Amino acid sequence: MVYIMFKSRRLKKIFSLLVTAIFMFGVAQISQANSSGKKTFKCWTNKEGIRECGNVVPPEYAQKGHEEVNVEGRVVDKVERAKTVEELKEAARLKAIEQSNKKKAELQARYDHALLSTYSNTDDMIMARDGKIRAVDSSIKLANDKIASLVKAMEGLKTQAAHYERTGKPLPKVLQEDMDLTQGKIDRQKDLIDEKQKEKEDIKLQFESDIERFNELKGDVAQH
Repeated sequence: MVYIMFKSRRLKKIFSLLVTAIFMFGVAQISQANSSGKKTFKCWTNKEGIRECGNVVPPEYAQKGHEEVNVEGRVVDKVERAKTVEELKEAARLKAIEQSNKKKAELQARYDHALLSTYSNTDDMIMARDGKIRAVDSSIKLANDKIASLVKAMEGLKTQAAHYERTGKPLPKVLQEDMDLTQGKIDRQKDLIDEKQKEKEDIKLQFESDIERFNELKGDVAQH
């Protein structure tokens, strides 16, 4: 009788522990159910083309891209696959082109604004062009005058050099230096004239382009 009572008490204790465990498990399930609306799963496609889901994307599929879905199966986020080296280079190239085009557009807009703000009509532009050309022509004339003066000085130095040559005397070092210095000045003035001639052509081409653009902008304004 004593043994039976002992066994009964032991069974009651085990039964009590079992009930407690079941209760705790139920609480955990209820807690999980209450928070299930916020839980998401990661879904990916395996090598066989089968869609799989879990808490963590396997390493071999980590770069392939995946979706995050909630417990209702609705996609809440999408992670694109990692780009290849070639794709990254192409994306960088396209971005550089886009930035370059954007910069050009901004510069053109500022230039257009300057044109419309500076000139009232094409007559003003032609007057401005001619004024710049006259200034360049003045610089060219000044350079030619300096060349004429330097050439005259060079002729005098050459006359002296010819005298030493006729008499068989060596050419003085200072005379040779003066001749070299004078010839250098003549060459520099000739280079300056070439630069100014090019500057004239650039002015003409620039104003030709500006006048054409000015008329386009005025035409656009008139149409609107």
